[in-house]
Amino acid sequence: MAPIVLQMEVNSMGCANKIEKAIKKMPGVTAVRPRVGEGRVVVEGTAVDAEALRARLESKLKKPVVVISTGVEPPPMQAPRPARRAAANASAAAGFTAAVRRAAATGVLPVPVRAQPVHFSFI
Repeated sequence: MAPIVLQMEVNSMGCANKIEKAIKKMPGVTAVRPRVGEGRVVVEGTAVDAEALRARLESKLKKPVVVISTGVEPPPMQAPRPARRAAANASAAAGFTAAVRRAAATGVLPVPVRAQPVHFSFI
C-alpha cells in the first residue's frame, strides 16, 4: 500500500514529536515520518484510513490538516493495443495481395472505382 501524505504545520522537532505521538499507536500504522520545514507528514501502514488520521491530528493538535495522498494506488494504466491495428493492416494487405493474384491469373487489372460528384439542379 502506498503511504498516506498529509499537509500541516510542522515547524519544529517538538511539533514532529507531538504528531508522531498522536498517531503512532493507531491500528495499522507502522511508520510516521513528520517532515520539519516541509509541512508534510508521511504515514505508512496497512489498512490505515486517511480521514481517520486527519481527524485524529486535528482533534489532538488543534491544527488544520489536509490529505494530499490517501495511500490508495491508482489502477495500472492499460497499454495501447497495437495488435488490432496490425491485424487490420494484415487483413487489408491480404485482400490486396489476393486481388493482385486474381488479376495476374485472369489478365484483368482491377480498376479503382471513384465516386462521381452528384450535381443537384433546382428549378
